[in-house]
Order: sequence, then structure tokens, then C-alpha cells
Amino acid sequence: MAIVINGSGTVTGLAVGGLPDDTVDEGSLANSINTSIGAKLPLAGGTVTGDVNFGDNVDANFGADADLKIYHDASNSYIDESGTGYLLIRSNRIRMKKYTGEDIIDSTADGSVKIFHDNAKKFETSATGITVTGAIGGATNLGKVLQVINVVQATEVATNGDTYADTGLTANITPSSTSSKILFFASNDCTKHGGDTSVAIRAYRGSTEIGGTIIGRRICDTDDSGKSQSVFSFTILDSPSSTSQLTYKTQYNNTYAAGTVRINAGSGSSSMTLMEIGA
Repeated sequence: MAIVINGSGTVTGLAVGGLPDDTVDEGSLANSINTSIGAKLPLAGGTVTGDVNFGDNVDANFGADADLKIYHDASNSYIDESGTGYLLIRSNRIRMKKYTGEDIIDSTADGSVKIFHDNAKKFETSATGITVTGAIGGATNLGKVLQVINVVQATEVATNGDTYADTGLTANITPSSTSSKILFFASNDCTKHGGDTSVAIRAYRGSTEIGGTIIGRRICDTDDSGKSQSVFSFTILDSPSSTSQLTYKTQYNNTYAAGTVRINAGSGSSSMTLMEIGA
């Protein structure tokens, strides 16, 4: 039965003594509250069991002054922090991934940080430093030490002439790549005996002089017949462009051809260090 109110204001269908069948009663009202009002999130908070959808340019605001906003503007998504503090992301492990699942950044608390290019790891930190996979484009004076060779020469050699002769200080190294550089350190112990003389020292890779002639003039010089002693050290960055075994050495001469120049005289010794630096 229906309740009808016609245009003249006449009400029909209302039975005397109560509401007609299928109208609002205590049970139907309770059911409406449970399925409609009861399913809403109270102002005091609660548990959301379904999706919360925000349209374009609709913010999710956090903080008394909406300091943190999360929203989408139909083109891009934003996390805006406008307060004076930090935007902190705290976790024991943080990973950034492409929406398809490919890795971008993977970081672990008290552990490594890994950075990827097209899902391939290119950079990783460790307790001892960093590991880079591939070339470092646009950088200068960077590289890693791939190997170190060190020799000490204590055998004495001497000359009275001005013709270059080997000091006996020599070392071999085989580069692992043609793009590697060789950092060359040499320290020659030099003693002058008698006469007014001086010494010149130079470095060689095989039969090729490197770094230009290394002049140590007056390093072992005196103006009388006495004796003077000194150590002449130098460094050269060589680019051999080779993966064959290379021999490095030093040579010396008695520039004025007066008196005697000795290398490693007495308890003296000379040393050489070769370091392969990866490009």
C-alpha cells in the first residue's frame, strides 16, 4: 500500500493506527544506519577498507598549515614540503623502481647504496670506498690504481764522463689496458767526489725518453775537491698505450766531466715505483 498526496492536499493510503506496510520502521532504520552511516570514516579516525580517490589538483594535506601536500595535476605527481624542516624518508632499506619493476636506486641501512642505469648497476658504495662500472665521462684526474711495482737499487755505479749511462735503477710493468697511464716515481742517491762537477738525470721507457730530460744540475756540485751527497726525486705521468711488458729506467751523466759522480755510493740506495692508473 502506498501513501498518496494529491494536488488538492488529500492524503490517501494511510491506515488508522500506524504506518502502512513496507514503510520506515525500527528495523529498516537500523539497517540503513549500519550499511550507510556506519560504513563512513568517523572524524576521530578509523580503518579505511577501500580505495581513497583524489581527483586532479586535489591535495592530500598534512600539518596544521598544510606543510606537506601530495597531489597530481593531470600531468605530474608531486610531494611538496613547504615547511622549514626536512622531508624525511626513513626505512632500513629504500628502493626506487621504474613502474615496470626495474631498479633505479637501492640503498640499505648501514650498507651499500646502488645506482642503476637502465636496470644495470653502475655505482655502488662499500665500507672501503666505491665501485664504478664503466667509464667516468667528463671527469679528469680520476681513476683507480690497478697495480704497483716497487724496486730498490743499492749497487754502486760511477762515471767521470759526460755521456749518459744507466744508473742500474730499473723496473718492469705490464699494463692491463692500452688506456691506462703509468705513474712513475724515481729517487736517485747521488754523490760527488772531487772536482767541480754536477749531474743530469733522465728517465726512459724502453728506448724512449719520457718527461723530457730531467736536469739535476748542481745537485752534487761543490767548488772544491770535497764530497757532497744528495737525493734527486721526480715524478712523471706516462701514457704508453700498450699492454706489453714495459721497462722503465733512469740514466745519469757527469755534466762537467770533472771529478766523479757516483750513484748509491756507500750505504746509499735508489728506488723506483710504477703505478698503473686505470682510465
